[in-house]
Amino acid sequence: MRLSQLYIIVLFVFCSNGLIGQAHDAYLTDDLVEAYEHIKILDFKPAQSLLQSSKSADPKNPLNYYFENYIDFLSLFILEQEDLYESRRQNKNFRLKKIKDSNPDSPYYLFAQAEVLLQWSLIKFKFEEYFSAFSDISKAYKLLEENHERYPNFVLNYRGLGLIHSIVGTFPDNYKWGIKLLGGLEGTIKQGKLELAQLIEDTEKFPSLFLLENQIIYATSLLHFQNQKQDSWEYVQSSLIAKEKSLLTDFIASHVAMHSGHNDEAIHILENRTATAGPLDFAYLYFTLGKAKLNRLDQDADQFFNKYLALFSGKNYIKESYQKLAWHNLLFKDESAYQTQMKSCVTEGSALIEEDKQALYEAKQNIIPHKELLKARLLYDGAYYSKAKEVLEGIKVKNLKEEDNKIEYYYRLGRVYHDNQEQDLAIEYYQKTLSIGSNSPLYFACNAALQLGLLFEKDHNYELATFYFNKCLDLAPAQYRTGIHQKAKTGLNRIQQ
Repeated sequence: MRLSQLYIIVLFVFCSNGLIGQAHDAYLTDDLVEAYEHIKILDFKPAQSLLQSSKSADPKNPLNYYFENYIDFLSLFILEQEDLYESRRQNKNFRLKKIKDSNPDSPYYLFAQAEVLLQWSLIKFKFEEYFSAFSDISKAYKLLEENHERYPNFVLNYRGLGLIHSIVGTFPDNYKWGIKLLGGLEGTIKQGKLELAQLIEDTEKFPSLFLLENQIIYATSLLHFQNQKQDSWEYVQSSLIAKEKSLLTDFIASHVAMHSGHNDEAIHILENRTATAGPLDFAYLYFTLGKAKLNRLDQDADQFFNKYLALFSGKNYIKESYQKLAWHNLLFKDESAYQTQMKSCVTEGSALIEEDKQALYEAKQNIIPHKELLKARLLYDGAYYSKAKEVLEGIKVKNLKEEDNKIEYYYRLGRVYHDNQEQDLAIEYYQKTLSIGSNSPLYFACNAALQLGLLFEKDHNYELATFYFNKCLDLAPAQYRTGIHQKAKTGLNRIQQ
């Protein structure tokens, strides 16, 4: 799994959990309920006023400080502003101290501490404080384990434990040192899935104010951990995620739609996005809409990348935005306009996440993409498989002068046939990609091996699936290596279970 995808999941897992069980509703005051409703739509000013009132009425209620931390988490996660981070980072220890002053005999005593630590761990990942981030995860895990021992029937323990157990087995290699900091913590996708399934079963049986957040956890775990894309989308459609309108549900619904082959639905959600109630604009939604529209080859896709660049003051997806603007210019304007945007890709933003690293790599190569292959790529990414197939079948491979273009051509045909359920042709073209592209620095051969592994896993041919997952791990492309390798490891993990 890419670390950026991990960000997306944890944004909705560790920041907005259902804290109130039926046996402990005394913690949930009217002020807290109303504050949560404002927080959910990113309307923080009235939420902060209500939280102040709640603290005055009962300063020992740990949920006061949990909700306060929720506001900091969302603000820092969305805005990515260094000065804001510096001004609020001391809030973590202050709130943990306040929670420790609450009732130690409550199942929320350790649980709320763990949630605050998990939230700050993700913020620290954002701001590249990795050692401290892993340390916070380790502390949170120990608190959740202890809480589970004390209160084995407290179902909310399964949320953090389920996600941590799932994530441990799929963390990128370059972060494995962090796993060691967790004290030899082990976990499997199967274990995490069972824990999250128990969470959903219990909270859907006994609905609460926070049922929505638990459904978000489940939908994203289906998508990213279980590779059950269509199941994830269908679950979203049947859940509160599709019924409750807010910027956060718009984000989750569009994210699942785009990653499960429902690009038109993602565009519809984002074009009809909830109006921002407060001063915090979720700029990332403009970036997402730009990608979805570019996948459909819409000529107005560029305005949404420009909107994102104008609004966003953080570091991530800046380079990728310029890359996508360059692609748009190549398709709808000219090569000169493409080069202009690629120069900005080199100079602007940071290369911290894999998408930005890949954009920078392409910009530095100074190789202009083949237009028809680029169209096929975008259409495929939008799940417009028939249109992508038409574009590819209109290309004559003998006219492709560059070897890299031939490798890409075979790879993209393999992907299209794969998703058109033409398995024999998919295998043929993936194997062609491997035969001529294994020594290329491009990612096509490595991902072709991954896709072969997934195909054979689906057919329960675990011997060949294992062979191709390991073949994938043997290849070391300069592009997307971490994300592709993690998917291969996740596949091997599933087979071993």
